[in-house]
Amino acid sequence: MSSTPTEPHVPADPVGPTDPGPVGSSPVRSRRVAAAVLAFVPLIGVVAAGATLGQKSFTSVEDLSARSTAVAQAQSCPGPFLPPEQTTGTDEALAEQKPADTAQVRTLALEPDTSLLFGQDQVAATRLTEDGTPRTPTIDAENRDGTPLDATPVKGKAEFATASAEAGADGAIMRSTSFDSQRPIADTIQAVRTESGDFRSLALTRCWEPRVKGTFVGVSTTPGSSSVLVLTNTTDRPSSASLTVNTADGEADPQGRGTIVVAPGATERIPMESIAPGFDSLGVSVTVQGSPLAMSMETSERDGLTPHGGDIATAQQAPSTDHVFPGATITAGRPLKIDLLNSTGQPTTATVRFISPTGEVKDREMTDVQIPASGVLQLDTGTLPRGAYTVTVESEAPVFATIRSSVFGSDQPGETTSKAVDFTIQNPSDPIRNSSVLALPRGGADGQVRLFGLADTTVTVIGTKADGSLSKPVTKPVADGQTLSIAATEIDPKPEDLTGLIVVPETPSSITGDWVQTAKAGSSGPLIGSVRLADNNVAASGVNVRLQY
Repeated sequence: MSSTPTEPHVPADPVGPTDPGPVGSSPVRSRRVAAAVLAFVPLIGVVAAGATLGQKSFTSVEDLSARSTAVAQAQSCPGPFLPPEQTTGTDEALAEQKPADTAQVRTLALEPDTSLLFGQDQVAATRLTEDGTPRTPTIDAENRDGTPLDATPVKGKAEFATASAEAGADGAIMRSTSFDSQRPIADTIQAVRTESGDFRSLALTRCWEPRVKGTFVGVSTTPGSSSVLVLTNTTDRPSSASLTVNTADGEADPQGRGTIVVAPGATERIPMESIAPGFDSLGVSVTVQGSPLAMSMETSERDGLTPHGGDIATAQQAPSTDHVFPGATITAGRPLKIDLLNSTGQPTTATVRFISPTGEVKDREMTDVQIPASGVLQLDTGTLPRGAYTVTVESEAPVFATIRSSVFGSDQPGETTSKAVDFTIQNPSDPIRNSSVLALPRGGADGQVRLFGLADTTVTVIGTKADGSLSKPVTKPVADGQTLSIAATEIDPKPEDLTGLIVVPETPSSITGDWVQTAKAGSSGPLIGSVRLADNNVAASGVNVRLQY
């Protein structure tokens, strides 16, 4: 599902999604503008930094941000679902099937200057160590309390390394450091697979470094559903989080839970049903004062006695006027759902488009979609031909957006009369400026890369394998406005051996993408999970820390 592991827009917080720039009359034209603007971002940052250094007078501030530039990446994984009491005990045949008690975690780390990031699978002789082997990062796994966690590291035959671990209820922290003790390019994803019961699902979640803000969209609190915000303080300093919950009716009363104090090393779980019960879709925004917090949202649904899936969602960092979802999946009888959060005090409008592998589905375009001020709107796409799509959302004012893809399972035992369902909540994808690194915790046998062209380009995909080798590079053209799928079987003849992917566009900021994976859950039918391809420029950035005085 979607969850991890990494949350088209320039980043307000560099560990999150980016802001698209001006809105055009079409998703293609607006993304060309966005790609051009992104090319100037580094120069603007240098000029701004120089201007700041030249100032000799200072004014007092109430909210100060500082940037951490630690050489190691410490990516925090939430671990498996923890079932709330109210979702068990309704039906014995289902309630006795608890969610999986571990999460499968994998980290893929690359040297920050490796040629792999340019789509080249050869290591220059000048890049070898004294014993003739490639330089590779070091990856350590820890429990949340800092004690070592058993992990299986693999040094690559090129300049990469992987490590696999199992995270329990308290999650895990994966620390990556380059050969020269610098900050590597690393990605960590966790997978939680439950084949039966109330939590029947495949949840793929990126494990991010702790953050100072985040917004979740598209989680439900209707009867039979559960959505739990999970906040973890991995530091030795206290922290607090301010919550804002938006519904279809506007901002909700926090019911005395507007501020959550998270002690050092502690985890706080806040059921959204205790704040805003009975809503098909919520928007939940978190603002942190003090030490950054690891944050995720556990969400599961049930229709009567029928499991309707679950996911462990990650937060978005900033709203945007332009969103792209290359991993939309439509199956027979299961409409795609789109959730939009307008956190401003004024109503706005949006346009939604659907692009199939053969082009835009013009007769299904949704125009002048009204999004209320401070409200959440859920759109049902109705019946579309089954298949892979890219969905684009353009709005007049910046909004948060998610989509929900789902698949049918098989009939369940007992008195259940309908088929089980699984879903994945998908956040918008970033333009890939130079390259994207993706860890695959459960192999790639049933997965595929979904790409959308922001400009005409060529993309190279290289797979990392369990034995430390690389798959042969796969190169394909991607046209402006085209949706392209590359199956795992095209990347390697033994896709079950894949441990990660390196995706490199020939032209910077010319593509965006998702990884979508299905899995068979025995006789209960397929499950679905997804995770977006993170831009390495985003993943390698430092972390903002907000200080309160």
